[in-house]
Amino acid sequence: MDKKDKNDRQKRVQFIKNVIIGSVLFLLLLPTLLCIILFFKIGKLDKEIERLRYLKLNTVYAAEQSYKVSQMEKAINSTIVAPSEEDYPDTDEAEGLYAGRVYLTFDDGPGTNTQKILDILDQYDVKATFFVTGKTDALSKKYYKEIIARGHTLGMHSYSHDYGKIYASKKAFASDYKKISSLLTDVTGEKPWVYRFPGGSSNTVSKVDMRKLIDFLDEENVIYYDWNVQCGDAVSVPPDKATIYKNVVNGVKGLGESVVLMHDLPEKKSTVEALPKIIKDLKKGNYKFLPITKNTDPVHHLVSR
Repeated sequence: MDKKDKNDRQKRVQFIKNVIIGSVLFLLLLPTLLCIILFFKIGKLDKEIERLRYLKLNTVYAAEQSYKVSQMEKAINSTIVAPSEEDYPDTDEAEGLYAGRVYLTFDDGPGTNTQKILDILDQYDVKATFFVTGKTDALSKKYYKEIIARGHTLGMHSYSHDYGKIYASKKAFASDYKKISSLLTDVTGEKPWVYRFPGGSSNTVSKVDMRKLIDFLDEENVIYYDWNVQCGDAVSVPPDKATIYKNVVNGVKGLGESVVLMHDLPEKKSTVEALPKIIKDLKKGNYKFLPITKNTDPVHHLVSR
């Protein structure tokens, strides 16, 4: 074999080696690349599933309300606690009866919009209810105290707001409840007594019978509240302020008592923008705004199991 043939053979052998090494490296890296791609895909799917779940809850609840509205007028006198002198002072009698009572509720906070909402409520002399989650940073602790100091009701909305953990079992729910209750008690000096289930009591993701969790709250002397009016911001991309305004104003019509579901997370800017007009126009319509108290008639969803 001459020198040229020998060199050609060495080149071919080296080329084959490079191909083999490259193939092995590719095969080794391929699973890692696929895992990374799947990780991001799963994250997107989780967000989409959460969005669809909220839409499903909204649709189901809207259907329930359509059926119940015709029955509500008959039931209102027997189900709503009679107005107290504190709620309806003597000066109100000259102005006539109120068209209805509106309980604005804000879930998932505190967040960067909480301060804006508190200031708007102060501006229009309105009290509301904040169902908060567990946060231990200094600003969140300040908001817990500020909510109470400004005359609003501070409620619990779970500690983690992690559906998979909270609703895994009764024990898991109880553990989460005790964390949020202890946190708010330690920070504010007042034991919270009102709760809102993440997703509402009619949620379809709980692995444990919701009635068992309701019984647990009863044992803790805690009242839970759902909602019967939605502003529509319980989705990843909230509607504009005009839509939120219409959802609330149209939703309270015909209801003697309206518990309005809203959120104060950072992305809910349109909720903040719509709030002043909602308050002004409902006040013009002779609606009275109140915070949830122990005398407030609870609004509960239909619990399937």
